[in-house]
Amino acid sequence: MQGSARSEATVSPLAPTLGLVSIEDAEEYTQSLAQIFSGSWRQVLWADRQGIPDALGLSTQEWVTQRLGGYVRLAIDERREAVAELVAEGLSQRDIADVLGVDAATVNRDLRPPVANATPEPESDPKSQVAERPEPDPVANATAEPELSPTKAHVANNSGDNEWYTPAEYIKAATAVMGAIDLDPASSAAANEVVGAAEFYNEEDDGLTQPWQGRVWMNPPYAQPLVDRFCTRVAREFKDGAVTEACVLVNNGTETNWFQEMAAQASAICFPRGRLRFWHPDKPQGVPLQGQAVIYLGANTVAFRSEFLRFGFVVMR
Repeated sequence: MQGSARSEATVSPLAPTLGLVSIEDAEEYTQSLAQIFSGSWRQVLWADRQGIPDALGLSTQEWVTQRLGGYVRLAIDERREAVAELVAEGLSQRDIADVLGVDAATVNRDLRPPVANATPEPESDPKSQVAERPEPDPVANATAEPELSPTKAHVANNSGDNEWYTPAEYIKAATAVMGAIDLDPASSAAANEVVGAAEFYNEEDDGLTQPWQGRVWMNPPYAQPLVDRFCTRVAREFKDGAVTEACVLVNNGTETNWFQEMAAQASAICFPRGRLRFWHPDKPQGVPLQGQAVIYLGANTVAFRSEFLRFGFVVMR
């Protein structure tokens, strides 16, 4: 948020070099987000803390509307919850307005306690708050992707088919960073032929009920509630010391609680260009609904950046 004072409490734990993001990195991250149209407020806040709009010479609202295609519009109750959370993080009303894509008067109104028997607040005209995303040029005989709800994370639209395996080049990079993979808690015999973990748990083993330790690779089930349970588990096991390092491949759902819990423990995150092409021995290649992130928990951040920078934008603690 250009020209805004920020308290120390608002600095992201992943942004020690706030304001030093290069134009090239900022452009790369912007293009990655624009591909999946992920203008949710948590992603806007995170990008702003990294100084990405500033690096491109744009205000926060200009960056979202011009480069991402507009804000994800919130229902009134969701917006009020977001306002309360952002106030608790120390943001000013002007900064909150920039993050949410509303005016300062709306933020001020959301901070007032509800009045009994008051007339419900009318829904504001979305055209006044959300820039319309230009329609892409039609492609002959193209198959349309399923329509996504603008008020839900893209990860909420997963089909529930969890049997998709990681491309080998990502496994090789993770192994180079950690030296070896001791455990893959969400795997199968076929997947482990590529992962090469010393131990793995399959669906029948139920990795959530098993012990976790050492150096972990994880490409968890992407459907709820499993993605939440696996991701919060690895974050807590790392925090408690049982897991010494971990590379976790997930959708880049920065607005979700499970992503935030892992990010709080992370020392580096890679946002790959485009979308990964997952594989399965008995299915055609699968392309997910949104982009991915590889979250690294551990001390070897220099090696992580060296190995994963070829895949996309890397941010380090």
